[in-house]
Amino acid sequence: MFYSNSSSWETEYGSVLGYLKTLNENLHDLRRIMIDQTGVGETFMSMTINSGLENARGIVLSQPKKQDVMTFLKHRMEDGLVHIPYDTEFMNELNVERFGLEITGRLKFSHPPGTHDDRLWAFALAVYYARLEPTEYPSRRRSRSTCLESAPTFDLRRLRTGY
Repeated sequence: MFYSNSSSWETEYGSVLGYLKTLNENLHDLRRIMIDQTGVGETFMSMTINSGLENARGIVLSQPKKQDVMTFLKHRMEDGLVHIPYDTEFMNELNVERFGLEITGRLKFSHPPGTHDDRLWAFALAVYYARLEPTEYPSRRRSRSTCLESAPTFDLRRLRTGY
């Protein structure tokens, strides 16, 4: 799973697309690539589809969807199902993310100017969508219903710095 909001770092779309293709070829268990198609992301989503990445899916990260994703991540962390190894850049993104209550009763997420939250959202989306595609591990046979109830843990060391 990979999240791309490439406009925030002004990364060339071609570079991000090339990176996604490389990930797709080398990570044999990469089931889905989630792309933030909010705003300018629609163009990148079209490029991704045209490039032949069949496991790419777009998501519009509205404020209600962001609240659902972050709430799910929080619960998985509280339940001990998600473990985050110490990574300075990622910890910075976790610590600077802000939220405020809107008049509608929904939370609004943001980050201060000069900071990024792309890796945070990539991680949160990976945890959120992993619940839909359970993995059965050879050493531990589980029924389908059990797989749907728990998400696997993630190791951020697999993510490369700067992406």
